Amino acid sequence: MSSAAQSSSSSLSFTLTSNSFVSGDKIPIKYSCFGPQTSPHLKWEVSSPDIKSFVLIMEDYDAIALVGHPYVHWDIFNIPAYTREIAEGATLRAMPAGSVEGVNDDGTRQYAGPCPPEGTGTHHYFFALYALNKSDLVFNTNSPMRRSAFETQYAASIIQKAEISGSYFYR
Repeated sequence: MSSAAQSSSSSLSFTLTSNSFVSGDKIPIKYSCFGPQTSPHLKWEVSSPDIKSFVLIMEDYDAIALVGHPYVHWDIFNIPAYTREIAEGATLRAMPAGSVEGVNDDGTRQYAGPCPPEGTGTHHYFFALYALNKSDLVFNTNSPMRRSAFETQYAASIIQKAEISGSYFYR
């Protein structure tokens, strides 16, 4: 099952989909900290020849009330321009050649699945994929990169952005 969401700064098509969950629906336990915490499959379609690399950032905006900022669950930098998907379970073992997993808010360099604290209700997780016109951007991978900071710092290099989301509820 696949779902797509699209957001673009130009008229070119740029879509992000997943075979692991339907955008806008619940993320299965398999991809959460209550399961094996498998990183989800992500796939994208692009039409711009100007793309030189990609960046992926996964955040939980509902965590702002708990920690004062969106919680970064996954950030991947320098994804090569020829890449069109990240396989399910790729974190730490089968990432696209040349890509770098940055530190998340758990303090690790890997995917950290949905893990809302008990009693905090439904949390929403956003996967944002950025197409960049440069491949030589320097990233600080030793601290979590929030989407807002990335969009400000690298605004001149962002060609397009595609996004999907999922939710998770822990009782």
